[in-house]
Amino acid sequence: MEPTYYWDGLDRDVLDWLHENTPPGGKIRFGTSSRENRQLMRRWDMLRRATSEAAPGVFRWYVFQRRPSGYRPADVWLIENARPAFRKTRLGVPLVEIYAESDYQRARAEVGETW
Repeated sequence: MEPTYYWDGLDRDVLDWLHENTPPGGKIRFGTSSRENRQLMRRWDMLRRATSEAAPGVFRWYVFQRRPSGYRPADVWLIENARPAFRKTRLGVPLVEIYAESDYQRARAEVGETW
Protein backbone atom coordinates (compact mmCIF):
# COMPACT_ATOMS: atom_id res chain seq x y z
CA MET A 1 0.00 0.00 0.00
CA GLU A 2 1.27 3.46 -0.88
CA PRO A 3 1.55 5.88 2.06
CA THR A 4 0.67 8.77 -0.27
CA TYR A 5 -0.48 8.98 -3.85
CA TYR A 6 -1.89 12.39 -4.79
CA TRP A 7 0.78 14.54 -3.13
CA ASP A 8 -1.59 14.98 -0.19
CA GLY A 9 1.46 15.32 2.06
CA LEU A 10 2.44 18.53 0.27
CA ASP A 11 0.45 20.59 2.72
CA ARG A 12 0.78 24.05 4.28
CA ASP A 13 3.54 22.86 6.67
CA VAL A 14 5.72 21.65 3.78
CA LEU A 15 5.00 24.67 1.60
CA ASP A 16 5.71 27.07 4.48
CA TRP A 17 9.04 25.34 5.11
CA LEU A 18 9.93 25.55 1.41
CA HIS A 19 9.07 29.24 1.21
CA GLU A 20 10.96 30.09 4.40
CA ASN A 21 14.04 28.14 3.30
CA THR A 22 14.20 28.98 -0.40
CA PRO A 23 15.62 32.44 -1.05
CA PRO A 24 14.09 34.66 -3.73
CA GLY A 25 15.44 33.48 -7.05
CA GLY A 26 15.85 29.96 -5.71
CA LYS A 27 13.99 27.12 -7.38
CA ILE A 28 12.41 23.92 -6.13
CA ARG A 29 12.75 20.66 -8.04
CA PHE A 30 10.00 18.07 -7.65
CA GLY A 31 10.20 14.35 -8.21
CA THR A 32 7.46 12.62 -10.15
CA SER A 33 4.63 15.10 -9.84
CA SER A 34 2.04 16.72 -12.04
CA ARG A 35 3.25 19.83 -13.85
CA GLU A 36 -0.37 20.95 -14.12
CA ASN A 37 -0.84 20.72 -10.34
CA ARG A 38 2.30 22.78 -9.74
CA GLN A 39 1.04 25.39 -12.20
CA LEU A 40 -2.28 25.59 -10.34
CA MET A 41 -0.50 25.88 -7.00
CA ARG A 42 1.54 28.79 -8.38
CA ARG A 43 -1.57 30.47 -9.78
CA TRP A 44 -3.29 30.14 -6.40
CA ASP A 45 -0.15 31.55 -4.68
CA MET A 46 0.39 28.31 -2.78
CA LEU A 47 3.76 27.68 -4.43
CA ARG A 48 5.74 30.90 -4.62
CA ARG A 49 9.04 29.68 -6.05
CA ALA A 50 9.92 28.57 -9.56
CA THR A 51 9.95 24.86 -10.33
CA SER A 52 10.88 24.55 -14.00
CA GLU A 53 14.27 24.02 -15.61
CA ALA A 54 13.59 26.96 -17.93
CA ALA A 55 12.95 29.47 -15.13
CA PRO A 56 15.84 31.68 -14.07
CA GLY A 57 17.53 30.84 -10.81
CA VAL A 58 19.26 27.92 -9.14
CA PHE A 59 17.58 24.84 -7.73
CA ARG A 60 17.89 24.71 -3.94
CA TRP A 61 15.74 21.69 -3.04
CA TYR A 62 14.57 18.37 -4.41
CA VAL A 63 11.14 17.31 -3.12
CA PHE A 64 9.59 13.89 -3.55
CA GLN A 65 6.76 11.97 -2.03
CA ARG A 66 7.25 8.60 -0.39
CA ARG A 67 5.28 6.71 -3.01
CA PRO A 68 7.31 3.57 -3.72
CA SER A 69 5.77 2.88 -7.15
CA GLY A 70 6.93 6.34 -8.25
CA TYR A 71 10.51 6.17 -6.97
CA ARG A 72 13.32 6.77 -9.37
CA PRO A 73 16.74 5.21 -8.67
CA ALA A 74 18.02 8.54 -7.29
CA ASP A 75 15.11 8.64 -4.82
CA VAL A 76 16.03 5.22 -3.45
CA TRP A 77 19.67 6.31 -3.16
CA LEU A 78 18.62 9.41 -1.22
CA ILE A 79 16.47 7.40 1.20
CA GLU A 80 19.34 5.00 1.85
CA ASN A 81 22.28 7.43 1.89
CA ALA A 82 21.29 11.03 2.58
CA ARG A 83 19.54 12.94 5.30
CA PRO A 84 16.50 15.03 4.34
CA ALA A 85 16.47 18.69 5.29
CA PHE A 86 12.75 18.30 6.03
CA ARG A 87 10.40 15.32 6.33
CA LYS A 88 6.61 15.41 6.56
CA THR A 89 5.17 12.42 8.39
CA ARG A 90 1.74 11.30 9.41
CA LEU A 91 1.40 8.73 12.20
CA GLY A 92 5.16 8.20 11.93
CA VAL A 93 5.02 7.36 8.21
CA PRO A 94 7.11 9.57 5.91
CA LEU A 95 5.01 11.22 3.20
CA VAL A 96 7.18 13.95 1.68
CA GLU A 97 10.92 14.50 1.93
CA ILE A 98 13.02 17.49 0.94
CA TYR A 99 16.70 17.08 0.13
CA ALA A 100 19.34 19.63 -0.79
CA GLU A 101 19.80 19.90 -4.54
CA SER A 102 23.46 18.94 -4.05
CA ASP A 103 22.36 15.63 -2.47
CA TYR A 104 20.00 15.02 -5.38
CA GLN A 105 22.76 15.67 -7.92
CA ARG A 106 25.08 13.31 -6.04
CA ALA A 107 22.34 10.64 -6.02
CA ARG A 108 21.88 11.01 -9.77
CA ALA A 109 25.60 10.63 -10.33
CA GLU A 110 25.83 7.60 -8.03
CA VAL A 111 23.03 5.73 -9.83
CA GLY A 112 24.00 6.90 -13.32
CA GLU A 113 20.78 8.78 -13.90
CA THR A 114 21.18 11.12 -16.87
CA TRP A 115 17.65 12.47 -17.41
